[in-house]
Amino acid sequence: MNDPCDPHLFDESINILGADGTGRFAFVVVQSASHRTKEKEPPETVASQTVLYMYNRTGNSWHYCQKEIFDSEVESLKNTAKLNLDTMLSQCSPYLLVTPDISTAIFNPFFKH
Repeated sequence: MNDPCDPHLFDESINILGADGTGRFAFVVVQSASHRTKEKEPPETVASQTVLYMYNRTGNSWHYCQKEIFDSEVESLKNTAKLNLDTMLSQCSPYLLVTPDISTAIFNPFFKH
């Protein structure tokens, strides 16, 4: 969001995580940035967003999507006994290919050189 905040005043938390056992999982991330708007006052949240991420395994690859959602949508997801990924597909359908960054793979002890 191009907010020049102090990194110590930036918060990101994962609120919901669910999987359906068939290669799909989803989570919601809440991000907020704070600033001290007045001297000697505590920081105030000046920017925030909530984002739904869904991942789907198809064959040998992963696809994902992301969509900003409203807090009311988060509450309804939290109140659902089981995370309903089929319902979430109507909001965010995974179509972007996940491309791993293997530039540091040499440091991975499991990577075959």
